[in-house]
Amino acid sequence: MGLFDDVGALAGQVVLVTGAGNGVGRAAALLAASRGATVLCVDRDEASMLETVGLIETAGRGVAHYRIAEITSEAEISRAIDQLVSLAGGTLDAVLHVAGIMRGQRVPLSELTLDTWTEVIVTNLTGAFLVSKYALAKMDSQRVGVVVLVASRSGITVPSGSLAYGASKGGIHGYAMSLEKQLSNTSIRVHTVCPGDVDTPLMRKSLEDALDNGADPAEIAKIRQSLGTAEEIASVLVHLIDPAAWGFSGTVMAG
Repeated sequence: MGLFDDVGALAGQVVLVTGAGNGVGRAAALLAASRGATVLCVDRDEASMLETVGLIETAGRGVAHYRIAEITSEAEISRAIDQLVSLAGGTLDAVLHVAGIMRGQRVPLSELTLDTWTEVIVTNLTGAFLVSKYALAKMDSQRVGVVVLVASRSGITVPSGSLAYGASKGGIHGYAMSLEKQLSNTSIRVHTVCPGDVDTPLMRKSLEDALDNGADPAEIAKIRQSLGTAEEIASVLVHLIDPAAWGFSGTVMAG
């Protein structure tokens, strides 16, 4: 058994997961629950959310609650987090913020609309701000806690095929570093996890958009062959909220 393989490692922990309806968010919710956590799931798609909760309940380990919320709505996010934390007994130990979108893949600057730019920036960057703001309000700064924001290598170590996506993920990274400094006198850690290309519904749709916008099919085929899995990235996220990971800090490149 490895350092992070204890199936009971998160017993008694309450973990909020956004974007829990599919992809990395679902994989993280399932893994956290399998290690004994009470998982608070947030997504905007009720059907996919119910499927995630059903999978957790069928597995018989951990507990799941969910609320439907639009990540860009301050009122909805505030209400969802408040209700979920109340259901879990009023405590919150960790946040895995995975929710996000990608739009404008391979769209040149001259054709990128303000609507597309705004949708991506508000969903990805403002969403990270709203979730962390209202989640941290429920966390005890004197207790050990963890906030993990999912960014991307795109916009940080490599360019993105989407101008808006690259800007939003680079922004999350900068925001997380600043938040980490602001919380440096507390017992709450802040991480940014920056995955490479991962096989998720979001990525598959993005590659289709790239083809529609004139990308080389051979290039897209090569990308598809090299995609990582949602489970691989989820394992990194859940490792970071394990009490055994207290010595970790800052940005984590994954995948």
